[in-house]
Formats: sequence, C-alpha cells, structure tokens
Amino acid sequence: MGEPPEKPKSQISDLRETAPPAATVQLEFEGVSRLHQGYFSSPTYVRTLVKSLSGCVGLAQLRVTYDTPKRLGRIELVLDSDQLWCGPGRGDENLDLRPLEPLGRALAGYRDAIASAYDFRVASFETGLWIHRGGDTCGLTLAGQYPPDGTSWSPCVEMDPTARRCKPREPQGVDELPASSGASCLGG
Repeated sequence: MGEPPEKPKSQISDLRETAPPAATVQLEFEGVSRLHQGYFSSPTYVRTLVKSLSGCVGLAQLRVTYDTPKRLGRIELVLDSDQLWCGPGRGDENLDLRPLEPLGRALAGYRDAIASAYDFRVASFETGLWIHRGGDTCGLTLAGQYPPDGTSWSPCVEMDPTARRCKPREPQGVDELPASSGASCLGG
C-alpha cells in the first residue's frame, strides 16, 4: 500500500493585527504655571492623546502656552510635514481638511479631559496644529460650536505666526480650504 495522504496545510495565514505606528509627543510649555504643567503632563491624558494620534503622526511637539496679559491659552500640535501621515488631500480647487479630523478630535479630547479633570478654564484654550514643510510654516485652529470638537477648522490659515489668509467667515468652521490659500505647508 502507499503512504497515507498528506494532511493539507492550513490556508489560513498568520493574521496578527498590526498596530499603527506609535506617535511620539514631546511636551513644551510657555507661560504655564507649574501646577498647570502638571495637569497637562498627566500620564493618563498624555497616553490617551498619544494613542489617538498614533497612525497619523510620528514625532510631534505638544506646545501649551498661556499669555497672561491677553488671557489666551493655546494647545498646539507642532510637527514637520513628513511626520504627518493624515495630511490634507489636494483637489483641483481645494485642500480637503477632513483627513485631519483624527488629529482635531484627539486634541479636542485632550483639552476637554484636562478641563474636566482639573480646570474648566482650559476648555477655552484655542487648540490647533502647526505644520512645517521646508521653509514654510502654517497653522490651523479648531473651529465650530464652543468648545470645538475637532471636526472642523477655522477658515483662516496662519502662516509664520504673523500672517493670516482667510476664506469668508464660516461660523461652524470648514473642512476644506481653497488650494490658492497660499498655505504650501498644507500642500496648497
């Protein structure tokens, strides 16, 4: 007699779930008290932010500033364009900002968590994103109903913190900008 037939090899390959690349976030403070630095550095909330940014961001700085005379706080994610993997999409006429929504939601969630846990005034901090591409720098700020939830952006693009270009005012924010906005750091 012949040898017994070989058992068929499994057709199922190893399907391990691959996690998105982890984000690395470095905290930076300016004009923020030591007490509030502790709030913003809370390991629980920083870990949640890093997890939410993973897959969209590589290395970034989280810059938290407070201008006492103006009573203006800001939470800004600052990164080079090559570290932004969920960047705006370029169309014929417009830059699609919807791919930035995961970043906006992550930043809004972080801001809201700090405000809820420690100091409700943090909910009023402007929250946004600064992108460096080559020699160009531009910023986007979250917009929409107060406090913004991270799903839409201000119709203004800040370029090198001294110049702004704005689309007509949209009170609920925008999810696209004209490609001619001059924001080459966004791909325009």
